[in-house]
Amino acid sequence: VAGTVALYFLIASCFMAGAVLLSVKGGLVPLETFATQVRSRGEDNLDPIEDGATPKELRGVATALNGLMARLRQTIAREREFVSNAAHELRTPLTAIRAQAEATDIDSLPADGRRSFEQILAATERAGRLVQQLLHLSRSQSLDKDRFTGTKTDIPDLLQQVMGEL
Repeated sequence: VAGTVALYFLIASCFMAGAVLLSVKGGLVPLETFATQVRSRGEDNLDPIEDGATPKELRGVATALNGLMARLRQTIAREREFVSNAAHELRTPLTAIRAQAEATDIDSLPADGRRSFEQILAATERAGRLVQQLLHLSRSQSLDKDRFTGTKTDIPDLLQQVMGEL
């Protein structure tokens, strides 16, 4: 009798464990769906997560993530604006320094002065290139990405066309 009861208890325990496993797995489906939705976003997609696609159990998490993404958008926008402003502000003094240096009569300088003068010119040229790169970066980041379709371009074909036209 004890062996039969133990066998029935073991069978019942297996059925209960299976039922618990299935219900837990079914309960985690919304969480997995939400995780897949968040995981599938691109690195530059900071759009809010839609409430309609979010399970009600995870709306608090979605709201918190939306707040985080809004703050990230603001921080990135401020950073881009700072880079753009800094590049524009650095451009004018560098141009003035370069113009003053180029107006100097290099032949009237002693040999060590010429070396220093050439280093000044080289440094202002490097700084000017850096400022130009910052401006290009700022312009490229401010482009409206929605205007572009994202089509792929076959570079070798494009080069052949350009070379053929030339």
